This record gives sequence, C-alpha cells and structure tokens, in this order.
Amino acid sequence: MNRMFFIFCFLLFCYELNSQTNTISQTAKDLYFAGKYNEAIALADSQRKLQPENIENYIVIGWCYSRLGEYRNMIAITQQGLRMQPANISLLINLIEAYFSQRDYNNVILAAERYLRYRGNSTDKYLPIAYYNLGLSFYNIKAYYKADIVLSVANNITPRDFKNVILLAEIKEALEEYKKSEELFTIAKEIQPNSSRAIDGLARVKEKSSNDVDK
Repeated sequence: MNRMFFIFCFLLFCYELNSQTNTISQTAKDLYFAGKYNEAIALADSQRKLQPENIENYIVIGWCYSRLGEYRNMIAITQQGLRMQPANISLLINLIEAYFSQRDYNNVILAAERYLRYRGNSTDKYLPIAYYNLGLSFYNIKAYYKADIVLSVANNITPRDFKNVILLAEIKEALEEYKKSEELFTIAKEIQPNSSRAIDGLARVKEKSSNDVDK
C-alpha cells in the first residue's frame, strides 16, 4: 500500500512539474511575442537551469537574442541545446540565422547542410530560407558552382521569389553564363520593375554578352 502510494505521489509530482514547465515555456513565448525580450530570456533561462532537457527554452532564448542582435549569445545557447538534441530543426534554423548574421558563411554552410541532412524528405516552412542562406553563403565564398545548384533548387521550391531569382542571375553572371543570367535578370525586373539591382544587372550582362559576340 505504501509503495503504491509512493508511486502515485511520484507520478503526480512529475505531471505537475511537466505542466509547470510547459506553462513557463509558453509564458516566455508570450513575453517574446510581446517584445519583452530580456524578460523572456530571464524566465526561460531560470527554467532551463532547473530542467535543462526542455528544448523549448533554448529555442525561445535564441529568438530573443536574435531580436536583440546578440548573435554570439544566440550561437552559444543554440549550441547548448543541440548538444542534447542534435537534430532539432528549430535549433538548427536558429544556428543558421545566427551565423548568417555574423557573416560567418563557412559555418552557415555547415549548419545548413546539417539541417538538410536531418530533415530528411519532410517539408517545412524553413526549407526555402535555408536553401537561400546556403546558396548565398556559397556565393559569398565564391563557390559559384555549388551556389548555382543550391539556388536552382531554391528557385524551384519558390518560383518567382525575387531574392532567389536575382541571386541566381548574379551567380550565372559570375559563371559567365550571360544568356541565362540575362533571362533571370529579366524575370527579376518583371517581379520588381523599379529594382536598381535588376535594372543594372540586366544592362551589365547584356553588355558582357555583346562583348563575347564581338570577340
């Protein structure tokens, strides 16, 4: 009888503790969405120290550091969470964002490739931006062939997305594929007719293409 009572009390304690943890995590999210980032960090961090296995706290703290522009802290808290859940998609997306904001393109590539490996064949709302950040990172380190492959995939996932089209046009230009670049700059100009980036890019590759013919 005493043993059964002890088990019942233990299970009840675990249930209440889990319920309290979820409530605190939700409250921290509410503070985040209310723009009270420092308060949300304090609340989620206090709970994280009590129950470090609750991944939601690491995610919310990362969001808050992002809004505050504290990307080194965002990287640190995200890496702590990933040590417990290496395949957590939300944490990996936070890590990609943090490295990208620091212009640490090599680590963006590593984090994005890790995200793509763990997500398998499932689809999620983060996929287009992950491909874009990966492609842009390859472009920024002048790995143009890899950037071409990744941005082509991104462009297929979200066709006529200006940021994908214009970047792919610039990648094709860097690869000296001027006709394809011209086509993409033309599409970019159709999407955003007043974009100087599209207008200037189109004029630039037309001139380069013309020079190639003259040779």
